[in-house]
Amino acid sequence: MMAERGIEVDHSTVHRWMIKLLPVLEKAFRRCQRPVGNSWRMDETYSTSSQRSPPVWG
Repeated sequence: MMAERGIEVDHSTVHRWMIKLLPVLEKAFRRCQRPVGNSWRMDETYSTSSQRSPPVWG
Protein backbone atom coordinates (compact mmCIF):
# COMPACT_ATOMS: atom_id res chain seq x y z
CA MET A 1 0.00 0.00 0.00
CA MET A 2 2.81 2.38 0.79
CA ALA A 3 4.76 1.30 -2.32
CA GLU A 4 1.76 2.17 -4.49
CA ARG A 5 2.10 5.74 -3.23
CA GLY A 6 5.84 5.84 -3.88
CA ILE A 7 6.86 5.62 -0.22
CA GLU A 8 9.57 3.12 0.71
CA VAL A 9 9.14 1.70 4.20
CA ASP A 10 11.25 -1.01 5.79
CA HIS A 11 9.46 -3.96 7.40
CA SER A 12 11.06 -3.20 10.76
CA THR A 13 9.50 0.28 10.68
CA VAL A 14 6.06 -1.22 10.07
CA HIS A 15 6.71 -3.67 12.93
CA ARG A 16 7.55 -0.80 15.31
CA TRP A 17 4.37 1.03 14.24
CA MET A 18 2.30 -2.08 14.95
CA ILE A 19 3.86 -2.57 18.39
CA LYS A 20 3.10 1.06 19.21
CA LEU A 21 -0.41 1.32 17.73
CA LEU A 22 -2.02 -2.08 18.41
CA PRO A 23 -2.49 -1.51 22.17
CA VAL A 24 -4.07 1.89 21.45
CA LEU A 25 -6.44 0.39 18.88
CA GLU A 26 -7.34 -2.53 21.16
CA LYS A 27 -8.20 -0.15 23.99
CA ALA A 28 -10.41 1.93 21.68
CA PHE A 29 -12.19 -1.16 20.32
CA ARG A 30 -12.80 -2.58 23.80
CA ARG A 31 -14.46 0.69 24.84
CA CYS A 32 -16.90 0.36 21.93
CA GLN A 33 -17.58 -3.33 22.52
CA ARG A 34 -21.10 -4.17 23.64
CA PRO A 35 -21.57 -6.47 26.64
CA VAL A 36 -22.58 -10.06 25.99
CA GLY A 37 -25.75 -11.35 27.65
CA ASN A 38 -26.28 -14.58 29.58
CA SER A 39 -28.49 -16.26 26.97
CA TRP A 40 -27.40 -17.44 23.55
CA ARG A 41 -29.65 -18.60 20.74
CA MET A 42 -28.59 -21.05 18.09
CA ASP A 43 -30.30 -20.95 14.70
CA GLU A 44 -29.37 -24.38 13.41
CA THR A 45 -28.44 -27.57 15.19
CA TYR A 46 -27.02 -30.66 13.49
CA SER A 47 -27.10 -33.99 15.27
CA THR A 48 -27.07 -37.70 14.49
CA SER A 49 -28.45 -40.48 16.65
CA SER A 50 -26.65 -43.44 15.04
CA GLN A 51 -24.54 -44.36 12.05
CA ARG A 52 -27.50 -45.63 9.97
CA SER A 53 -30.00 -42.85 10.52
CA PRO A 54 -29.95 -39.71 8.38
CA PRO A 55 -28.82 -36.46 10.01
CA VAL A 56 -31.48 -34.47 11.86
CA TRP A 57 -31.72 -30.70 11.40
CA GLY A 58 -33.50 -28.83 14.16
